[in-house]
Amino acid sequence: MRPDGHRTTSLLALTTIALALAAACTSSPADVARETAGGPTAEASDATAPTGATVDLEVPRKLKGFRNIEHVVFIVQENRSFDHYFGTFPGADGIPMRGGEPTVCNPDPVLGECVPPYHDETLVDHGGPHGHYHSQVAVNDGAMDGFIDVLVAGPSDCADDRLLAACDGMLGPQGQPDVMGYHTDREIPNYWRYAEEFVLQDRMFAPADSWTLPSHLFLVSAWAASCSDPHDPMSCESDLELEGVTDLQRRGEHPPIYAWTDITYLLTEADVSWAYYVGDDT
Repeated sequence: MRPDGHRTTSLLALTTIALALAAACTSSPADVARETAGGPTAEASDATAPTGATVDLEVPRKLKGFRNIEHVVFIVQENRSFDHYFGTFPGADGIPMRGGEPTVCNPDPVLGECVPPYHDETLVDHGGPHGHYHSQVAVNDGAMDGFIDVLVAGPSDCADDRLLAACDGMLGPQGQPDVMGYHTDREIPNYWRYAEEFVLQDRMFAPADSWTLPSHLFLVSAWAASCSDPHDPMSCESDLELEGVTDLQRRGEHPPIYAWTDITYLLTEADVSWAYYVGDDT
């Protein structure tokens, strides 16, 4: 969620960077002919084609070179927003700045003033609640000014009492909670390098403004839903809250829950290899 008053840009429950790693351009002309004329196993020459010509029988023109891609890697950082990571990235539509200082702020009901975003140099952030309801309140119909309100309304000791010793290092220079913090390349040089070397999309919107489980379901299936019959996808209805589902899943084995098809099933059916790596304690 964006801790500023800007009118647009990304509301990312997940900050996703996709890197397409293409194979080295070392193919011989014969290799190219084999790929474009009839697939990877076809001969270089084709009886219906003039000598030296290549014919795209399988790959549409707009996908030319598609077979050179060996791997597509999605790096997903959960619970981060665009501005939290790239709000001050040069040229990006991020946090409005003037003279190196933010020109926007969020009302803070505890401090009784409107506090600006600040450079957060810590690597561990508490942030705020990020369910679907919390997202709606924080975004506030596009005003983007409800982030501290949501935090104070939720169970957050450091938001309610900024003088607690346990909160040292978790607050900004004006006592604002770290939901107003942003990082630079000093803390996350790897992400800024990705943006410099590949692409940075500063107007990509999250498919689901909600918490972990619905967001991850969107990642692999473009949907989050509850199903009355786990074997009938037509019994499923969109659900961005999915209350109680995590508790059921954490008990170990459980009956089927989801009835619709995800991309991993489609990849397996198409004999396309895939892997999904998850961090510890997830």
